[in-house]
Amino acid sequence: MYVIKRNNTEEPASFEQITDRITELSVGLNVDASVVSQKVISGVYSGISTAEIDELTCETLAAMITVNPDYEVLASKVAISNLHKQTNPSFSETELSVIDDERIKEIIRINAQKLDSTIKHANDYDISYFGLKTLENNYLLKDRDNKAIVERPQYMFMRTALEIHRGDIESVIETYEMMSEKRVSTPLRR
Repeated sequence: MYVIKRNNTEEPASFEQITDRITELSVGLNVDASVVSQKVISGVYSGISTAEIDELTCETLAAMITVNPDYEVLASKVAISNLHKQTNPSFSETELSVIDDERIKEIIRINAQKLDSTIKHANDYDISYFGLKTLENNYLLKDRDNKAIVERPQYMFMRTALEIHRGDIESVIETYEMMSEKRVSTPLRR
């Protein structure tokens, strides 16, 4: 049995790696990582991608939320980790490749380094699993060609701040930080 890695290479399936990933992400949570691993492993088939294994893990965890709410926290961690592995770590490169507004693009070009260094990627992990699914389905930008999500939640917050302030970069950063650090009410946060 083999899995397809994110770089499109094939590798023998390692159930130990699946278990290790779930165990690593569940530190500090009241979940049974071995039960989750067993359920996920039972759904693995030859040719599955590692991204699909993460999606299977999230679906498994979502079904276990009634057992303990920490399963939803773990689902969020797995989903955010998966999204981060599939997206560009640069806000400016991502946004310049997908947005159409030339004025916003110019602001990003001029301030790329400052905007990129302001992004707080770790704050994505504060978003609930169902909040992330809402963002993915409705708000995060997708690639024009294959409709894959290319934007992270933090990028959406920065893009929103740029659209609100259109050029006042200090106000952009202040608004972004308010959204990123949960100083603005949003139903997407735990």
